[in-house]
Order: sequence, then structure tokens, then C-alpha cells
Amino acid sequence: MIYLISGISYHIDCGGLINSTDPFGTTWLSDRFYTGGTTAIVSEPLIFRHPQEKNLRFFPLSSGKKNCYIIPNLPTGRYYFRTFTVYDNYDGKSHPPSFDASIEGTLVFSWRSPWSEDLARHGAYSDLFAFIGDGEADFCFYSLSTDSPVIGSFQLVQVNPMSYNSTAIGENFILVNYGRLTCGSEQWGPGFSNDTDVFGRSWQSDSSFIIPSLKQSVRVLSTKNSVSGTDQQPNYFPMKLYQKAVTVGGTGVLEYELPVDAKLDYLVWLHFAEIDSNVKKAGQRVFDVVINGNNATRIDIFAKVGSFAAYSWSCTMKNLSSSALIVKLVGVVGSPLLSGLENYALVPRDLSTAPEQVSAMRALKVSLRVPDRMGWNGDPCAPTNWDAWEGITCRPNKNGTALVIFQMELTAEVVAPLVLLTYVREEFSQIEEQSVTRKNLSSNKGLCGVPSLPTCPLFWEHGRLSKTVRLIKGYGFKSLKVVSDDLKNSSTPYVQYFRRFLRHGPPCSPMVEAWNNQESGSDPVNTGILTFLNLLRLLKFSSPSALLVWPLFFTSFVSVSSPSMVLSFTVFLFDDPSLATESPSFPSLCLLHTSLTTVVAS
Repeated sequence: MIYLISGISYHIDCGGLINSTDPFGTTWLSDRFYTGGTTAIVSEPLIFRHPQEKNLRFFPLSSGKKNCYIIPNLPTGRYYFRTFTVYDNYDGKSHPPSFDASIEGTLVFSWRSPWSEDLARHGAYSDLFAFIGDGEADFCFYSLSTDSPVIGSFQLVQVNPMSYNSTAIGENFILVNYGRLTCGSEQWGPGFSNDTDVFGRSWQSDSSFIIPSLKQSVRVLSTKNSVSGTDQQPNYFPMKLYQKAVTVGGTGVLEYELPVDAKLDYLVWLHFAEIDSNVKKAGQRVFDVVINGNNATRIDIFAKVGSFAAYSWSCTMKNLSSSALIVKLVGVVGSPLLSGLENYALVPRDLSTAPEQVSAMRALKVSLRVPDRMGWNGDPCAPTNWDAWEGITCRPNKNGTALVIFQMELTAEVVAPLVLLTYVREEFSQIEEQSVTRKNLSSNKGLCGVPSLPTCPLFWEHGRLSKTVRLIKGYGFKSLKVVSDDLKNSSTPYVQYFRRFLRHGPPCSPMVEAWNNQESGSDPVNTGILTFLNLLRLLKFSSPSALLVWPLFFTSFVSVSSPSMVLSFTVFLFDDPSLATESPSFPSLCLLHTSLTTVVAS
């Protein structure tokens, strides 16, 4: 079967202001798709070969602990991600940052200060393969301590969906490159030479990974002849990889040592091509592949594919007991030969937040104008190694297939940034000295399309709250958090009512228009009510956690329409559900403030 891919690729010059083309013909886009941060230039631009290596984007704490690049509108499929990370003392502090990076809500890279001198000065490329199924690629950074994550460039290329044993491995693993070696060559590939690789992979010289005691016995074979079986789906391994190889004299040994994380499993690929014209038949070159002491397979290249033809073999290594992967080729007949070696960590995909909650929270972020410093970027709950978005608490769902938000605290930290210019702390009596227009909205009076509220006391029995309700003080703005155990029952009249309310919408034309157009118009009442109704609509009341969100609403803030408009919101409290009627009327709610009043300076 032939798999056609769309050819989607993005090459982003992080911190770059204009599009550019590198010496190898790759077009780099100016910086885009980021959620925050600031641009900078490395301190020694002349030591970097390419324009996209001289700029960077960094994410100070003012942008929040978590920031992302979010690439939209991607078809479902497998993608190759490549990053260039550089510090080069751009900030003059001589302190390379400590931070983590994730793809699709899964931790994949960790940078810890201090970096090696060469890494800090010249930077490094990292890459991986991951499956994208939600229409966007989330590449996120998380600050450790007070450090500012950095990124120099970011590349994304759609690849063949069957590449690298994807059928056997599945979509729930990310392949993180722990070593991609070309044997007998200097580093080549995109960014390092004019040699092409369909996926955009670069191939690192193997010389640093050969066991030092064996280097003297290693010799290089090369050919200019064509090698068949290259640049073919699904992996598109380039011909150049097979036109050089390393071997040893006699029936010697080739041995490589690659650093690994013993907690993970690894996918190992070995590449061969019989490019020695003296080998003319099967059985002339036979060798064993031994990985971490385990005899994995016996290879006879000629017997498999003949001469001047590419042959690849792969295996999965599990339950490693050390931080090194030892790959040894032991001659049986003649000497061993190797053209290339790849080692990928199989990183299990972390749980991600339920898609409907991600959409709701992102819309809520926009609606509430949550500031950058809150770090509401990427997946609200993932990676699980990181803190969730500030103000929310997550846990796995019952099936263990996704993360769900089960608690949310929209306290002053979230509400305060809504205040534009200055928070109006003056008593209303001071405002009343001006000529004002008042709209008394107590008990829902004057709210277009919203039924009146029934009368209910705040304290039920002898000055105490109903036993079904817990009331917790918020942090400032007199905000209150209300949690009712009875709300866990999704069949309550409250839920029935709101589902009906959200399905049909409020009946009054002005409110319907505001609802549909998501525009507040000139009426500051609609500005606030629209925000409130949008919150209800977005959360859909699909889970108990959603039911606990909207009672956390806010009180006074300056309207977005004009700093002269003051909209005083109410925090609602669910009454005892047993008092709710079975009819589709507004549920029994208790108004914590005596009135909901809009004051508009004339």
C-alpha cells in the first residue's frame, strides 16, 4: 500500500522577525504560533552558521511558568519534530536555564543548569517522532525555579504514518532520538550539509560513540556506486547513509556505547549495505549483533539483499539495567560491517485533558482575559509531571483514559487581572455624586430573558448553612467558592434546567443577539451577563467539575467597554437541591449580594 502525505512542514525561526532561506534552500518562517515570551539575539552571532541559529525566544516568569508553540490545522498523522536550543549568554547572566519541554502533553526534553560549556555556547539539536490526532501540535516549556526557557528554532514535518514500526508501536509512544549515527562520515543532513533527507533527519558522526580501545582497528569503506532500496517508504532512509560503512580487520569486534535513561524502553535500528566488492556471495560476511550482552540476531547482508543494496534491522530493548546501551557486532565469518545506527527512547504518551474541557478552558481564558503570568497555555492538566494551570486541580477519569478538571478556584489571582486601568475601590456613594444611570437587577429584575430568583436565606438553621453546602472564603474581591455534594448527581433539576437553558437559549432578542454574536454592544450589563452565559454554555455541565465552576464567579471589576462603567457581579450559591422544583423554572439560587446593580457614569 502506498501512503501519500500532505507535505506539511513548518520551519520556524524562533525570535526571527522576517522570513529567510538558509544556504541549503530551506525557507524559515518568522517567529509565530507562540503564546508569550520575548525575543533576543545570541551574544556571539558570528559563531553560528545559519540565521535561524542566531535568534531565540525566551519565556520570563512574566509570561507564566508554562508557554507553548501551538501549530494549528494539522491533519491527523505522524510528525517529525526538531528543535534547536541555544543559550550563548544572551542575557549576560552566565546562567543557562533549567526547564522542561513537552510535546502533546508529554515530557520529552529536560535541560538542567549548569550546561556543558560547548552546549551553552553552541546550542544543540534534538528531535523526535510523535502522533498528532487533535488537529494541532503543542510544544510547551515549563520553567524550573525562576529560569526562563529558551528556544532557537522549531521544525515540524509530516512523515509516513507507517514509519519506524508504527503499526507495532502504536500511537501512544513518542520516539525521542537518543542517537542517530552515520558510520565513517562527518555529520550531515539538513542544517549541516546539502544532503537531503525526506524527513529532515540529520545524521551524527559515529566517531564519538565507538569504544575508545577499538578505534585504532576501525577502518572506513566507501563507494560512489548507487545503493538500491534507499529513499523508499515508509522510512525513506537516504542513499548517502549506505555509501559509507565501518568495519574492522579479521573477525574483530565493532562496539558502540550510547547513553540512555534506564527507565525507558528503546527502539534500535541498524543499517547495512554490502559495499565491499570483494564480498560476492552469501556466507562471506556473517556477524552477530549483541546488545547489552544479549545475542539479538545474526546478520548476513549478502544473503538478505545482495550487494550494493540497503538492509535495515530493528529490535526493541526493554528492562535496561544501566545508563548505557552497548551495541556490539561480533564477526563470525569475516569482519562485521555497519552503515548506520539509530536509538529511540519509547516515551509513553502522558494522559491529556479531555478535549471538551480543553476547549472550554481555552475559551474561558479568552473570555476572562486571563493574564500571561498565569501560564494558562497548552494542555490544562498535562504533562502530569508539571503543575496544572494555576487555580485548577486535575485527576484521571474513571476509565483512566484522560485527565479531568475536578476543582477550579477563580480567586483574586485570576479575577484581579480583569481590572483595566485601576480597580474602582471607591464607595458607590462617591460615584453617586456624579450623574449616573442605575439598573436594579436584584433577584434578576431587569435581566432580559432570565426568570426571577426565589427568595432564600443565606443561613438556614439558627445561623448555620445547609448541611449539604460548604462555603469557603475566596481570596479578595469578596469572592466565594461554593461546593455542594448534591451537585454530583447529574439528574438534579439544576442540571436538567441548565441543559434546557443552554439548548434553547434565553428568549429575549437582545440577549439572544449578544449570545450569538458574542458581542456586548454598548450595554455594560450585556458585557457581564454575556461573559457569564458563555461560561455556562462552554462548560456544558458535562461533569461534576463543571458544575463547581460557575459559582466561583467574580464581583466588582471595571467593564471592558469603558473604565467609566462599573459592573458589580453577584456570586451565586446553590440552594438545597431538595427545594428545587421539578418544573423548568430557574433553579433555587440564593443571592449573596443584596443587589446586582450596574452603575454607568453619564
